[in-house]
Amino acid sequence: MVIRTSPDGTLLEEGHDDCTIKLYYEWRSTSARRVRMVLHEKQIDWEGLHIEKHEDIENYLPWYVELNPLGVVPTLIHGDKIIIESNVINEYLEDTFPEVQLRPDDAYEKARMRVWLIRSENEAHDAINPISENARMVRKGHFTKEELLKRVSACPQPGRRALKVDRVLNGISDRVIETSHLRIAWLLDEIEQSLRDGPWLAGSMYSLADIAMAPFIERFMANDIAEVANMENRLPLTTEWWSNIEARPSYRYVMSMKSPEETDPFKDRPI
Repeated sequence: MVIRTSPDGTLLEEGHDDCTIKLYYEWRSTSARRVRMVLHEKQIDWEGLHIEKHEDIENYLPWYVELNPLGVVPTLIHGDKIIIESNVINEYLEDTFPEVQLRPDDAYEKARMRVWLIRSENEAHDAINPISENARMVRKGHFTKEELLKRVSACPQPGRRALKVDRVLNGISDRVIETSHLRIAWLLDEIEQSLRDGPWLAGSMYSLADIAMAPFIERFMANDIAEVANMENRLPLTTEWWSNIEARPSYRYVMSMKSPEETDPFKDRPI
């Protein structure tokens, strides 16, 4: 059953239905965290509908796949509009609620911002996913291989389903993990290079670029990967940028939330 929460994660009455903005999310999801950061930055009233992914994978159920054909979180509902893909959701929120600006006016900085939106998916997400998945396998240890196969085989997107099935059957190879670390090292060097032109990733202003990347830097740290160790000595601009991110109320807000699933034995783990 979907758990209804207020933006801070407080459980709501089942009949609560006052907000015009609703967000299907999972508390630990990096993609959902960046949407929640934008909602907080813009001080938009919204209702959270928390998707259970521990015992029941609700995002694979038919009613949810009708909303989001990929079977992933987040999904934003605004009135009768359904918007998927976190970076697209954030640009939609920027266009719809422009009072608090999170996208540069300057065409070049706007282009730089969008490069980082792409990198957050194609590099940051794809690089940390195998590393995080290895850590998450501990949480899945109480399932048999047959049970895990049944769970992942419900994934509606063929490519993602095939990858998940392969990982259940064969695990994740050392070569894949090594490549992930190389990608993360490259990405951190690119962040350091980008910050030479301003205090934020797109240049002069805090933007959707910084929000897109922030949950992944936290995920790098939560996994204790070597590439972020002693960052202050190797990547001084990145270190200062990250301190500024951590100081923002929107970041502190999303990172303070714990799982609303009382039955989740791993609700206090960050990954």
